[in-house]
Amino acid sequence: MLTIDPFPNLDDIKKYYPDDYHGFTSHHYFLIKKLKAWYWKYKVIRYSQFITNGEKILEVGCGKGDLLGEFRNRGFKQIFGLDFNAVAVQSARANGFEVHHGLLDTETYPQRNFNLIIIENLIEHVLDPLSFLQSCHELLDKGGLIVGETPNINSWDCKLFGKYWGGYSAPMHLYLLNEENIKQLAEKSGFKIRQIKNTLQPVHWALSIQHYIQHNLFKARLNNGRSAYFSLLLLFFIPISMFQSIVSNSSTVQFVLEKK
Repeated sequence: MLTIDPFPNLDDIKKYYPDDYHGFTSHHYFLIKKLKAWYWKYKVIRYSQFITNGEKILEVGCGKGDLLGEFRNRGFKQIFGLDFNAVAVQSARANGFEVHHGLLDTETYPQRNFNLIIIENLIEHVLDPLSFLQSCHELLDKGGLIVGETPNINSWDCKLFGKYWGGYSAPMHLYLLNEENIKQLAEKSGFKIRQIKNTLQPVHWALSIQHYIQHNLFKARLNNGRSAYFSLLLLFFIPISMFQSIVSNSSTVQFVLEKK
């Protein structure tokens, strides 16, 4: 497991995330909007295999509620969100979602009976991954699940692109993990591994190329951290990422943890 050095405090971390951070801001590029819409639909189909309608879902790091919206479209009622960015929370609430502002703690959710907690590309952002998973454990009902994914430091593209790798995302990403790190954290925090695998993630490939171009060839104007040609890079790297996820060592590790 890699850790950013020097390690920031919470006040510093808040400064890293501008109000237009791409995690919750709408994109102006048509193709990216379409790809993101497809992505959230795919995620809800995947996550629906782990939960039935009527059970309680919490998404930590929900942004403005894109994933929550797809759950709502499919008839789920017990959906909740949490985000530490006030602008994102305000946007999610305006869209009709019950979203708390702040960090994950048991005081925010005293009932502690969630059936599914979603941490989509989140664990690499938290101050203490072990403590975070322990808090999730306390908030889950018996047999409850965590589903999530995180950049994979054992991936081909990490080794290929080095300092330009899109998965680093410093200083927002405080930790970078691999499958073995996730297994160790799960065991220490009271979970068993239900599923862990590599998954499709062309974004890191596209970001890596964009970073290389920006630093070595020419600087394009960026919108929410993305260039005008970023969507074309995404399309180009989808088949490569698909092959990578089948063979192993893809850009992202996907995991399902079950409360013991």
